[in-house]
Amino acid sequence: MLENPFGNNLSIAASIIFLLTVGAFGGVYFSKNYNNDTTLASKIDPDYVDTENFYIRKVGFKLNELSKYNQEEDVKADLNQIDQFIIELKEELQNAPKGGREKILKNMIVNYQLKLEILDKVLQHIERSPENLENQKNLENEKINL
Repeated sequence: MLENPFGNNLSIAASIIFLLTVGAFGGVYFSKNYNNDTTLASKIDPDYVDTENFYIRKVGFKLNELSKYNQEEDVKADLNQIDQFIIELKEELQNAPKGGREKILKNMIVNYQLKLEILDKVLQHIERSPENLENQKNLENEKINL
């Protein structure tokens, strides 16, 4: 049986093209929905988009810090639940009467604040853990010995 030297590379290339195509279509779909949510939210409260972006950046920064401790997976389930609730609120925002929209936006911000609080508490707990304190002492001793 003859082996095709390009067969494996061809299937890898096809997989990459498929993933790029799916990613492109997904990006267009989600950006369209995000723009609709953002446009409506900014009409209701012009400061909302800036506030949302602030919390998204802060949460991203905290997740990056958490990933240094290999603890991100433990917290992801809780954060995913909050994200799902924010998505539901965004859907609700589309159909809410004008008087209830401000309350939905406030609830969305509260959920971003909750994510940030969870990440802060987890990071504080990890940084105070005995094994992390021992690692910090070892690093300090290595710096002194250099």
